[in-house]
Amino acid sequence: MTKRRAQNQKKSKGRKPFKIIKQQNSSKKSREIKQNLQTEARNLPTQKIQNPKNSPQINQIEKEKDNEFNYYNNSLCNVFYTYSGELLTKYFKKENNKEDLAQINEAILSKFGITKELRKYAFKYLLEVLKPYNIRGKLYFKTVSLFDSFLITYSKNHSKDSCAQFLISKHDKIFSRTKLVLFTLCCFFIINQIFNTQNFELRCLEKWDDEEEFSYDELNKLIYDILKEVDFNIDILGLYDFFNLFLFDLNKKLKIATNENTFVDYFNKSANNFAIKLVQDISLSDVMPSVQSFGVIMFSLEYTKFMVKHSDNVNFLIENWIQKFKNIFINYNQNDVKRVIHWLNDYVNTH
Repeated sequence: MTKRRAQNQKKSKGRKPFKIIKQQNSSKKSREIKQNLQTEARNLPTQKIQNPKNSPQINQIEKEKDNEFNYYNNSLCNVFYTYSGELLTKYFKKENNKEDLAQINEAILSKFGITKELRKYAFKYLLEVLKPYNIRGKLYFKTVSLFDSFLITYSKNHSKDSCAQFLISKHDKIFSRTKLVLFTLCCFFIINQIFNTQNFELRCLEKWDDEEEFSYDELNKLIYDILKEVDFNIDILGLYDFFNLFLFDLNKKLKIATNENTFVDYFNKSANNFAIKLVQDISLSDVMPSVQSFGVIMFSLEYTKFMVKHSDNVNFLIENWIQKFKNIFINYNQNDVKRVIHWLNDYVNTH
């Protein structure tokens, strides 16, 4: 046996590599993670430069500042109404039908032997697996929604015993974390096939964690069963849909109106992180996705304002953006927004 052949056999043992296959038409830009983010803000009064000596130079500065603020105010809705208005209306309408939402709870999870801690473990595991591949945030959030939607639908359509057996190991007949992870990765596989320009090999899951919980044929069947159970509806409305719209609009304005890239970058990283932490937990799964998103954005903005130096222009822009949004988002539940902010505040204080 040659040395190279021996090395290849050694590599084949245990977990197979998680391979991403790049399609020819995929671009570098399409493979970047689109980070989405935000927190909470307060109204600050617009302060004008005082001119006790009536200096023409100071008058000009004051005039330019007024014009600047007027421009920001008039442009606040440009992108939102031209790009996002119709989508937002569609999402609000869809959100009113709770059948279109994947609102998981502990009672449903328990039917499968899953605790909220195990669910969180599965999605943290998924995040670590995907991190080296710069997978877009949308795929992660959509995977979470598909995971929950399947469990909700399956628990309605199948017996208690069927649910209880779904994640039982074929080897020792007890709950299998490996099987839970593989189910999560299969959900990601489906989402990735639909929304991404990169694919990964399903065969790499055959001996995940060096355990043969699923053969390749069984993995294919699980993929089909997931799709069949959710009636091939994989684009499930969730936090990300609203989050993406709000972030697009807010980031567009921040980048046009300010040169404070440090603030914008920190805000986006924080908001994306907070959104991920929120969907990993089920404590607020009863809160509407739009409200979850708004709460994350408000908290992330306040958090960034506390952590990063910024100008009055940023304060002005943020406060006006929030007010304009509240005028559109008329019927949002203020108490639920407070719950989201309180949850995120507790998270920051304990991590």
